[in-house]
Amino acid sequence: MRFHRAGEQRVKGLKRLDPKRAVAEAQRGQVAFSEGRLRAAVTCFRRSLIARPLVDVYILLGRALRELAEKGSVEAFRAALAMDPLRVDAHNGLGLSLVREHRLAEAIDVFLRALELDPASANARFNLATTFAGLGRHDAAAVHFGALVATAPGDAEVQAAYGVALERSGRVREAIVAYRSAGRDAAALYNLARLLVAEGELDEAEIIVDSLLTQPLAVAASADALDLRAGILSVSGRVDEAIDEHQRAVDADPKRPELHSNLLLAMQYGSGSREQLFEAHRDWGRRHGSAGVSLATPLRSFGAASLPRLGFVSSDLRYHSVAYFIEPLFRGLTRRASIFAYSNSSRSDATTERLRAHCSGWREVATLDDRALQETLLNDSLDVLIDLSGHTGGNRLRALGCRPAVRIVTYLGYPDTTGLPFDLRITDALADPPGAEHFHTEGLARLEGGFLCYRPDDDAPETVAPPCLLNGFVTFGSFNTTSKLTPGTVALWARVLTQTGGRLILKAPSFGAAATVRRYRSMFEHHGIAPSRVEFHGFVASTREHLARYGSVDIALDPFPYVGTTTTCEAAWMGVPVVSLVGERHAARVGLSLLTRLGLAELAVSSEDDYVRCASELAGDIERLVVLRRELRPRMAASPLCDEVRFAEEFLAAVTAA
Repeated sequence: MRFHRAGEQRVKGLKRLDPKRAVAEAQRGQVAFSEGRLRAAVTCFRRSLIARPLVDVYILLGRALRELAEKGSVEAFRAALAMDPLRVDAHNGLGLSLVREHRLAEAIDVFLRALELDPASANARFNLATTFAGLGRHDAAAVHFGALVATAPGDAEVQAAYGVALERSGRVREAIVAYRSAGRDAAALYNLARLLVAEGELDEAEIIVDSLLTQPLAVAASADALDLRAGILSVSGRVDEAIDEHQRAVDADPKRPELHSNLLLAMQYGSGSREQLFEAHRDWGRRHGSAGVSLATPLRSFGAASLPRLGFVSSDLRYHSVAYFIEPLFRGLTRRASIFAYSNSSRSDATTERLRAHCSGWREVATLDDRALQETLLNDSLDVLIDLSGHTGGNRLRALGCRPAVRIVTYLGYPDTTGLPFDLRITDALADPPGAEHFHTEGLARLEGGFLCYRPDDDAPETVAPPCLLNGFVTFGSFNTTSKLTPGTVALWARVLTQTGGRLILKAPSFGAAATVRRYRSMFEHHGIAPSRVEFHGFVASTREHLARYGSVDIALDPFPYVGTTTTCEAAWMGVPVVSLVGERHAARVGLSLLTRLGLAELAVSSEDDYVRCASELAGDIERLVVLRRELRPRMAASPLCDEVRFAEEFLAAVTAA
């Protein structure tokens, strides 16, 4: 065997060892191995094998070489199996060595053989399950982790891994049970709290995270826990506390850009000044601005191909608010540009397939590190690369920081500068009026017809008459996420209810949790609003049902300082006018941009007093509400807000302008 020849070469010139000396060398190797002196152990094991090949020594050699990440580990285990094909530990070791060499499919076969020989081998089954997970075969991984759980329900590590496999198989409620069963395992507690947040069970999630933070955690795990707690506070409407907690997470692990991005996003919901926000974004750029590699700018220039090559990078190319605005752009760009999409998500759905149909190239990049993504982008020779995420989750800003395309643009997914020296940020003169350049590291390209184009749902229900006609009172509503429902927003809405005698319907996934409802009821009661006047609704699975809920609303109220975007478009499509408070920065001015395109600029006001007045006047004009209910959808369909051809042409001209 090649292995034997290699061993002989290493001991060339030495006297051939006798069997007794072979045993002594093997024992010395074991001592060295146990002390972590792996190279010395390898030398001893090889000396031993020259004199007398033994299965156990081949296995020890294979283990030592695997831990050193050196070649020869696979061959050592195969040599052991050539001598004894029934050795389960040799099969298991061989499988682990194949995994180390990223030969996962081969490792699966080896672990399966080990289980054939010994179905009770917990090590082989655990390694098989883990390898299935590494291949993305989470259903198969769950089967084997489940079998292990059945025989050892108290094994926290197995329960935690079982939870991950269940979660990634879409079996969320079962994953929660598995994570609970893992006891004090830190990773399981974190995952449990994260899933509870997604399920709207915020109070329990916060208790778990607080408990987790009392444990001695590694730096990264501690920062993750702080970041999760900040997210819980944000979704609970406790914006200032959330910002402070995000800052603690950043301070705990300052080299991680995603933690810093989460802080920047949380600050969009707060009341900080534009100067503070801009400096915070520039700080992100200084700390994390590139992935630490330098790539040459492509030689390709505009006009070198028959159609411009546009790349879009996002983790939201699926059923998501971003898709409502990117799909009409893709449709409008058909035959005007070659579209390349870079999906930084493992999730896909029917929306994904519709978007994919408009693309010349579709790349799944969630598993690529920054350098690999940069190389992928360079290979596609893009004219323009458009970031659709900003500082939202799943962004790839660092990979874009080394300019792997002729022009880098940011658009849509985030309401502020990236803090990086990109070429352009796409906006309009209402969302970012003259002077906004001072707060951006990018140039501003202002689209004349507005920076948004909306594609309504095909199965949206028809509009119905305003409910006030039957109720005898006006019902206000907001379907925005609770992160936007700040104490200031609640206080302003309470003024509207007091002034009008109306009712309020709030709908958000977090209102599926009784504790969140109690918290907001208490906030309204503090301002003198009886519980019977505010109605709460949680998540609904059907988009049609979600839109139908607007049939119970006469007037939509925009939160502040982070106003609605998709929710404003949905309300208008369902015939419901929106009252919006206009602020200084982009996140507080999108309502003005949208309402102006709909011919309702008077509903975007500049003070809280005007907000109360505008909502009250509209509530008192039932005839106007009836007319708007009937006319708003066709008005919107005919507006620039739904003109995908116009929008695509203007967008393309902006991003490719010399």
